[in-house]
Amino acid sequence: MIRPLTAASASAWLNALWPALILLVLHYVWVVRSDTAFEEAAAAVSLQRAQALSERQAGSPGPRAPGGRVTPPLFRLAPEGWPAGAILWKNLVAVTRTQRVRNVALALAIGAVIVTALSFKPEGTLAEIAGWFAVTWAGAMTVIGPQWVRNDLRSDLLKLDMLRSYPLRGWSVVIAEVGASALVLTLIQLSLLVIGYLAFLGNQSMVPALDERTLLLFAAFVFLPGINLLGMIIQNGAALLFPAWVRLGSGRPAGVEALGQNMLMMVVFVALLAVTLLLPVAIGGGAFLLLHRAIDGWAALPATVLVLGTIAFEAALLVDWLGRLFERTDPAAAGIGG
Repeated sequence: MIRPLTAASASAWLNALWPALILLVLHYVWVVRSDTAFEEAAAAVSLQRAQALSERQAGSPGPRAPGGRVTPPLFRLAPEGWPAGAILWKNLVAVTRTQRVRNVALALAIGAVIVTALSFKPEGTLAEIAGWFAVTWAGAMTVIGPQWVRNDLRSDLLKLDMLRSYPLRGWSVVIAEVGASALVLTLIQLSLLVIGYLAFLGNQSMVPALDERTLLLFAAFVFLPGINLLGMIIQNGAALLFPAWVRLGSGRPAGVEALGQNMLMMVVFVALLAVTLLLPVAIGGGAFLLLHRAIDGWAALPATVLVLGTIAFEAALLVDWLGRLFERTDPAAAGIGG
């Protein structure tokens, strides 16, 4: 088929043209005589395009909710900017447009107001129960959250052929994908921690004291985004390396086999996350111990910078490696994409 394109002379071109034409005719006959599955798929795609065109002509700004009401995105995508930011925007909008997420956000806001009021009552048992429940779940989300929040490559790898067609570097696709899920997970954890903080706000006898709890909450705001980013990189890396072992898409397989696989993946994930956090903790902790005698508690500031810098360095190395892996992944050979 490509010999006519590489012919060095007119005679060589004519000699290479007739076999290519025969192949072209044979392909035409094969396509025309193929079954109706191709025609049905083409008709379905044409129908979807016609519906989308009619919505745009009617001035519809976005997809419609089940009741027919237009649901615009929470924030609009700018026409200019970082190209991979469109993937980040798409994954975040996919989460914010679900009614379940909006109900959870409303429930968290109402719960925060209620536990704050209950925390100042002398018998603040209910507030304390709610506070410990929220703090416990926030901590547990560090382990189970990366498997639960999946608006990243684990959902988009089913369209790997489309992702590979975008004029984007592999590392930019990876950081946009993992960044979206890391942001969502961090927001959930911080919301739970704020509720826990408010639930103990009126408790003056609790240990640690209020100022120490405030410092711990501030530390969570500082460190959780980096920890979650590493966790999501590990999860998405597993999806790229072992797609058969990772559930892709929105389906939820059930059964004993799925439960055992999830437990095994969780154990491996916790081990890998602990290994990746070992170096930042060692560097930050060592710096704190060395500087504590000289500047006392202020040693936490350079230690924090070192921890965050080491996490960023590890994340950059992993994203660059996964980006090259993403660029080399063949959808047909990997058995994913479509």
